[in-house]
Amino acid sequence: MEDTVDDDDDKPIEIDEALYSRQIYVIGKEAMYQMSRSHVLISGMRGLGVEIAKNIILAGVKSVTVQDSNTVDYADLSSQYYFNESDIGKNRAEVVHHKLAELNNYVHVKFSSKRINDHLTEDKKFNIIVLTNSSLDEQIFISEYCRKCQIKFLNASTKGLFGQIFCDLGENFQVIDTNGENPLVRVVTGITHDEDGIVFMPTDVRHGFEDGSYVTFTGVQGMTEVNDREFKINTPSPFTITIGNTSQFGIYEGGGTVTEVKKPETIHFAITGKFMPIRQFLYFDAIECLPEGIYEMPKGDDIMISSKYSPILPTRKSRYYSQELVFGTDFQHRLGQAKYFIVCFILFVI
Repeated sequence: MEDTVDDDDDKPIEIDEALYSRQIYVIGKEAMYQMSRSHVLISGMRGLGVEIAKNIILAGVKSVTVQDSNTVDYADLSSQYYFNESDIGKNRAEVVHHKLAELNNYVHVKFSSKRINDHLTEDKKFNIIVLTNSSLDEQIFISEYCRKCQIKFLNASTKGLFGQIFCDLGENFQVIDTNGENPLVRVVTGITHDEDGIVFMPTDVRHGFEDGSYVTFTGVQGMTEVNDREFKINTPSPFTITIGNTSQFGIYEGGGTVTEVKKPETIHFAITGKFMPIRQFLYFDAIECLPEGIYEMPKGDDIMISSKYSPILPTRKSRYYSQELVFGTDFQHRLGQAKYFIVCFILFVI
């Protein structure tokens, strides 16, 4: 039986600041409130999908629906830490649902064994849909649906040591903080009294400001008109900026700091509006983890595993079957014989 939860997005959101304190420190309360109202559908509960689900649930969204219409098989066991051999033949989403729900009591976690296409006609509340290891036809269909319905769409897939991510976050997506870093603050050593309004700073370090960004001043003496006002700047050198005509202001006498003012940026294509999202495709691989010469390039430009490595491939199914397919049985045997002593500590920040 599939779980259903009545969600009321009009209710005030209360955030447990003790639970999310470190996360709030990084992304801020505004981003946390945005995230706490989000409903996420994650399709595919193999290794990649469950890792995404775990991280999103721990982050504290409003609800997560995990969907998978397929059943557990041996190939899932090495990457899906919630599966074991007794789960083989059972629906993937149903098996992991309760274990994921235990991660965060503030997040409504539901499961579905229906096809993802059924959710597009029955459930309209999702803010974001995440596909994992889906077919190309399904990716295209869901992407077009999300674009039409203004739902944020992410697609991720892994094939052994290869992976890719595709993001389409819709038109006019506003990023309220493009880099997540604290605003730049620099000491002012001088301001010219002319049409350019050149602001001088110490030359022992580059100021780091960019053309077209905004700044504000505090503590400037003499030319007090610049204090607590925003100026759009140009950066003629690594140690100076220009703020425009200052000839009608007082004469600079000393002191003051200049501080970067962060402005929202609209990009055409994250729920939180924090940091710049991946724009379209990201591809990555870790092929350097494999032994040299394991691949050969026969006629036709089809990459194939060299025949001399065939004996290292698994001959029986086990929990590490998929891992052996990538690295070979010899590697898995050596890994199984290894003994490690891991020291763990917890850092408390007061």
